[in-house]
Amino acid sequence: MFKVNPATYLQQHSVIFDAQRDLPNNALGAIGTYRVILTGEVHGISENYDIELQLIKYLNQHWDMRYLLCEMGMGESLYLDHYLQTGDAAVLDDIMRQLKDTASGTSAYRAFLQKLFAYNRGLPEDRKVHAVGVDVDHQGVLWLRGVLLLLTSEVPEDAVVRSAHEALQQYGREDDYLSAYKLLSVEMDAAPAVFEALFVDASRQAKQVVKTLEQAFHYYSVLGSVYDEGYRDEVMADNFEFFVAEHPTEHFFGQFGAVHLYPREDNPAENGNTDASFAARLNGDSSFVRNRVCTVPLIYTTAKGIAQRSIPEALSPELFGAWWGNDVVFDLVALGSPFSKKVGFEKVDEATSALCGYQKLIFVANPTPAERD
Repeated sequence: MFKVNPATYLQQHSVIFDAQRDLPNNALGAIGTYRVILTGEVHGISENYDIELQLIKYLNQHWDMRYLLCEMGMGESLYLDHYLQTGDAAVLDDIMRQLKDTASGTSAYRAFLQKLFAYNRGLPEDRKVHAVGVDVDHQGVLWLRGVLLLLTSEVPEDAVVRSAHEALQQYGREDDYLSAYKLLSVEMDAAPAVFEALFVDASRQAKQVVKTLEQAFHYYSVLGSVYDEGYRDEVMADNFEFFVAEHPTEHFFGQFGAVHLYPREDNPAENGNTDASFAARLNGDSSFVRNRVCTVPLIYTTAKGIAQRSIPEALSPELFGAWWGNDVVFDLVALGSPFSKKVGFEKVDEATSALCGYQKLIFVANPTPAERD
């Protein structure tokens, strides 16, 4: 296929936008063939939330996206989704209190959630955005809040089930997620009938939620200081497969740490492991969404050049310098693209090889650290 000169191509397939306003029509180019769109950020930057919010709104309106994939566990995301559907200020305060000493414990994240709820509130029920966590459950108390939302609201008649039901509610009042996990893991294995009576129609989902906290224990306790991102990527892919099996026709969007988007299976993550990223696993041979995943790294620039990048290789200032200091979307895979080489192919042009395997690119202008909440 004829390849357009890179500089000419970028001029023809770039859209400058204002991150405080809705994205213009066709800002992302052709996206109709994708089932999953993932953006890759550097954590701790305030402008990440502006970009994520505009993408959520754009994809909800133009791509029928109703499920927001989150870099959090399933339990935590159930509680977050409760806020997004109800706007309960006490729930938001509780979430931010639990996230106080984490990368998400920022005023920018609080404002993002408030704006997302405000957007959601104006949508009809069948268009509302729902949060879906696919990571290990890092936050035990928030995991417990989510589990309790799945618990049957009716008082069980069976004495054993009723006792377990009351114990879980007490653990919730005490923020005792460890005791709740122990009770549920025992019932799930030794007394499945009791477990199913506790959650009724939600028992299958509850089993997966219990599993995500168990995965967190493995990640932090067994793997220790290694913090094996490859293990988390494996968990993310497994949890996504669980969810997409029940929603086989839906579209999904998520913004993750950039390491979870690396397209090459042999591309080392920050800690040096060589396991396939979440995005690479979704494109694997056995995936429900193979070859239908769009990955979009965020690159942070000022008028002087790149401030932070989320990909291993640097971008050519000769090609991209004209856009430094602007919010810009680039379509890397339109007809004639010099960037659209498949992963594993020989690099033909060093100026374009840094973006090999990605489908779109977003420049984020003038990044600032997110302030603590």
